Amino acid sequence: MNDPIEPSSPDDLRRRGWRVAVHNDYRQHGQHWTFWLFTRGSTCVKGEGRTDAEALDSVRRQLRSGLDPWFDNPRAVHVLYGGFPLCGFSQEPPVDWPEGMTWVGLSEWEKTTCEGCRAKGPEHLRELPANR
Repeated sequence: MNDPIEPSSPDDLRRRGWRVAVHNDYRQHGQHWTFWLFTRGSTCVKGEGRTDAEALDSVRRQLRSGLDPWFDNPRAVHVLYGGFPLCGFSQEPPVDWPEGMTWVGLSEWEKTTCEGCRAKGPEHLRELPANR
């Protein structure tokens, strides 16, 4: 997803499936600050700064540092197992995934580009119950 990022807007984060849980502007010691909290599934990330751009850049840095392994690869192809991605990036069905995310079934495991799904490996797939 190479869309231009507006530093003061969370739209790029929303496109990746992150939801704004809290956004507050406040004053501390006479100075203006802003706070953003995002959630996706059971994961949350927050950023604070003097401006929206600073706070949102803090969130983006955290996501890029490993909290969201798909942040820079939002077009990942996941392995679908039991209606959900094998890597666990989302507890939502594919229709609710961020734009660009796709999936393949277990029989097409080799086509996945998601590192989280790939890490499960074919050995792990053999251990999963067949009725999902």
